[in-house]
Amino acid sequence: MAKRLGNLELQLRAELEVGVLADTTGDRAEVMRIAGEVKRRASLARYARLERHADDMLAGKDAFAEWRAQAKEFQDEDAIDDRMANLSSVELLAMARSGCETLGIPYSRAENLLSSGTAEKVLAAARRDWCRYMRHVEHSDHEQSVLTMFATPTPKRIICSKLGRESAFPHSDGAALVAAFKRAHCVDCQARNPRKGAS
Repeated sequence: MAKRLGNLELQLRAELEVGVLADTTGDRAEVMRIAGEVKRRASLARYARLERHADDMLAGKDAFAEWRAQAKEFQDEDAIDDRMANLSSVELLAMARSGCETLGIPYSRAENLLSSGTAEKVLAAARRDWCRYMRHVEHSDHEQSVLTMFATPTPKRIICSKLGRESAFPHSDGAALVAAFKRAHCVDCQARNPRKGAS
């Protein structure tokens, strides 16, 4: 019985993630269908946290969903990078906490989600002000299990999508990663192309 309930909990979490994906594509009807079904099944199984998250999705209160809705208003990557680069520490923390709720992981891991969000913010500013070709690549298999998901900071590398250059080592600190990549690969690069025309 416990095994069946554990499998049901993982299934409901996965279905909520499908709902989040549907939300990113603007399919609100599918979001409502998935959230309604998850809410019904979570209520029967007495999974209060999953039921609350389904309620939030039904009401459109999810912080990630709100941010995505704002991002979808933009028509190009420049505007999306501007939005990400200008997120406040309060907004990043809200996204991290909402991420814990969405993924069904302990709130103690919010710090690691916040670290990931902060790294994305730093990189968005670097693309805007330094070079649009910089991209993150995550080096972790933490998403394969709820037990390991964001249990530790996620190491990343930066790659140059134009020239294929890559960070020499992975790191979870976005500012350190960007600074090291710029020193190693960008100083004399003729292909550098800031989104905002900065030098």
